Amino acid sequence: MIIVKIDAGLGNQMLEYCFMKQLTDELPECVIKTDMDRWIYKKYVPHNGYELKKVFGIELDNIATTKEILSCGGEYQRKNSGPADVIKKKYHNYLGYRLRGSRTVRLHQSQWPEFYDERREDIHKYNCWIDNSWNWIYEPAIRDFEYVMPLKDQNLEIYDDIAGSQSVSVHIRRGDYVGGALDILTKEYYLKVIEYISRQLEDPVFYFFSDDPSYVREEYKDIPYRYKIIDWNKGEDSHFDMQLMSACKHNIICNSSFSLWGAVLNKNPEKTVIRPVVLSEALIPKQKGWKTADLKGEIVAQP
Repeated sequence: MIIVKIDAGLGNQMLEYCFMKQLTDELPECVIKTDMDRWIYKKYVPHNGYELKKVFGIELDNIATTKEILSCGGEYQRKNSGPADVIKKKYHNYLGYRLRGSRTVRLHQSQWPEFYDERREDIHKYNCWIDNSWNWIYEPAIRDFEYVMPLKDQNLEIYDDIAGSQSVSVHIRRGDYVGGALDILTKEYYLKVIEYISRQLEDPVFYFFSDDPSYVREEYKDIPYRYKIIDWNKGEDSHFDMQLMSACKHNIICNSSFSLWGAVLNKNPEKTVIRPVVLSEALIPKQKGWKTADLKGEIVAQP
């Protein structure tokens, strides 16, 4: 049995679903399941919770039990952290240890290719629990990501604007990035790539998406181009930003899986997507129009 953990925000959940789908397609001799205990038992629910069903109507019918997760090397997760639960957690982790055999392996997704290459012939004999690493996109799974929630009110109005203009989404991720290792895309990066794409298009309109619209409003108020700031999709409605980004004709993205998927799901065959060099090459789908900019916003690679 192979169990894939579904975790983190919407963009990462989509990558994990891709990986699970790839294993299901490529290893018909193996039982492939998902670890959903974090969501089932509400143990540290990140961002806006589990969203694949709400946003894309994806039903997972291969959910592993807690016992299966433990026997494959996974973690015991529950909501409470009181003394009784601590004891229960220790007991179940010990139980999991006792359940594991010599062919039980705990991996990150990045470790999977090497692990699989060495065990192709008897991979079905292993029990594996695979944590999230978000290392690549499985392109056949992209077609499963069709938005099921209709746009309404302001979102429908701005969608009409996007459809009727030479629209370019600009995604600026701040929030939990600020001050951390991922906080590396500067204003210089965005201004340079905005300038670059404005030279490629006739009369572009830039649509800014960010978890910090006040920052965007202040820092980018003087750009010499038409622009609009989408600032109303918050909390459980944040996924509508992805839908609107993918409706834009072109995309400027950041080092974020949420940002990435907004561009991947853009169906414009003539799109231009500019992504930062720090976004893994393995995450870039085989689609036309993707270009790479360095951290100063200079285009350094293009197809």
